Amino acid sequence: MSSPETPQKNKPQQASRQERASGKPQPAAKPQGQPRQERPRQQQRREAAPAREPVRNPLPPVTFPEELPVSGKRADIVAALVANQVVSVCGETGSGKTTQLPKICLELGRGARGLIGHTQPRRIAASSTAKRIAVELNSPLGEHVG
Repeated sequence: MSSPETPQKNKPQQASRQERASGKPQPAAKPQGQPRQERPRQQQRREAAPAREPVRNPLPPVTFPEELPVSGKRADIVAALVANQVVSVCGETGSGKTTQLPKICLELGRGARGLIGHTQPRRIAASSTAKRIAVELNSPLGEHVG
């Protein structure tokens, strides 16, 4: 004959917050330790998978107002951007440097995989520039320009 098992006299553990809230016992937390090693097949699949590019809406056609002096020098600016890592453009106030240079970079394919950064000395100037470029691209603010 088998004898009935005797209950062990352990101290009762306090219930966790989740147990008290739900009334159900929660599974014990897994012990922290070394991260699990990937299996060779999973690692091979990850290495073989092509990198995913972010999906973006197609860009609207880029137009340049001919009345702006920067638009007339667009070919020279494009040549300088292609040939050099850093380019400084000087011009009169109102010549179109602020609004047209980002669009020239966009036309060159810059910003296809990342962002074209544009700085201004004040927040209001930066947001006004973004709004103006978005209007010129005929795109809602925040979609291609922000």
